[in-house]
Amino acid sequence: MKREILEKLLPVSPSDNFWQRIDQYPLNLITLSREQRDKCILEIHKKLFDENIVKSGPSRQKDWLTGWGENLRNYKKSKDPKDLIPKYYNKYKFIRFDSDLYTFQNDETELNTVRILINYIADIYLRKSNTIIELGAGTCHHLYELSKILNPSTNFYALDWSESTTKIAERLKDNNHMKNIKSFKFDFFNPDWDNIHKIPEANQSIVFSFAALEQIGSDFKKLYNFINVKIKPLYVVHLEPIGELLPDNDLLSLLSKKYFLKRNYLNGYLDFLRNKANNKEIIIETQSRMPFGSLFIEGYSLVVWRPLQK
Repeated sequence: MKREILEKLLPVSPSDNFWQRIDQYPLNLITLSREQRDKCILEIHKKLFDENIVKSGPSRQKDWLTGWGENLRNYKKSKDPKDLIPKYYNKYKFIRFDSDLYTFQNDETELNTVRILINYIADIYLRKSNTIIELGAGTCHHLYELSKILNPSTNFYALDWSESTTKIAERLKDNNHMKNIKSFKFDFFNPDWDNIHKIPEANQSIVFSFAALEQIGSDFKKLYNFINVKIKPLYVVHLEPIGELLPDNDLLSLLSKKYFLKRNYLNGYLDFLRNKANNKEIIIETQSRMPFGSLFIEGYSLVVWRPLQK
């Protein structure tokens, strides 16, 4: 990916170090033929009318326990962090870039877009703190990536509603892949800090989520209060499906928004934050579409906010 192409699509210009790091994550996107593009759009259209499609919500906790459990078992055997990569990446040979669809030959292309985004938020935001809290940490592969980028003294917290996440975090320490990682089971719908780990000091930590809040639909008020009142972080950084940022006059964007609704993904969160900002409770630093997405959705919009300290 040429720097001059990607840089125009990013809301804040990253450092030269960022560009050097992402050289290891090639994309080499291939333009689709009209026939290929039509087939992709038909596939998306079929999903929108699939009555058996799985919807997000509390009922999916067992699914994530099973999925992350498979990664845990593989990682225990191999001790290779590559086995922490979720199985849903590269399921389809198509991704979104700059509001269009492309195909690729490198099997790690979709994963590389995620790594680029993780490196981006690390370069712009996460490096400002030595305490990083991930909501919906899953297999901890985001945190493992961050541990190679950020200050070695950074403390990481992996919060997830699957017990497998905590076991993975323990294994990461045992295998000397990460030394400063803590984890506990976390309920998005009834959020609280556990009794074992001391909560970070106010205005010191950064909370982030990556395609995790999509699972809570419109039930985000308790989580917001937990973040704003309990954790009181320096920043909150989300890379999530944000329908408010996608235009209705673009076909792929519109289909993405309809897919969000079909799957009961995050809905109304940015408008909620905008209202809080209007009431002087928080400041929204960034609200922007990002250049990457999967076949079905543009699901990595960037929203960054911070509490107004009282």
